[in-house]
Amino acid sequence: MRGGAPPAARKRGPAHRGDDLGHHRLRPAWPGHAGAAVTGCSKAQKLYAEIADDYGQAEVLDHLATARPATGDSAQGRTEWIQAAELLTVRVARGEETRAKAEAVVLPSQDG
Repeated sequence: MRGGAPPAARKRGPAHRGDDLGHHRLRPAWPGHAGAAVTGCSKAQKLYAEIADDYGQAEVLDHLATARPATGDSAQGRTEWIQAAELLTVRVARGEETRAKAEAVVLPSQDG
């Protein structure tokens, strides 16, 4: 493949490119690449944090945590999974608040 990142990753921006690189290096078919996965995902995680993308950041933290045992840092992986869970919990809470707002809207009667 020419041009580095897969076409879908190029469309989504630099954070996704870093995540894609890290995520693909986690595949069992590519043993020994956990360090490269951590490097790629770490870059993506920082970019997601800069743009305040909680979901993207949580996804990358999950990828990082998955790679950590292969690098000998299971404790850091556990921390990253906790961080990802916290980010996703905030996202779910926001979703519930938004749904409640939508349900509270009183629409004009169609009987008219």
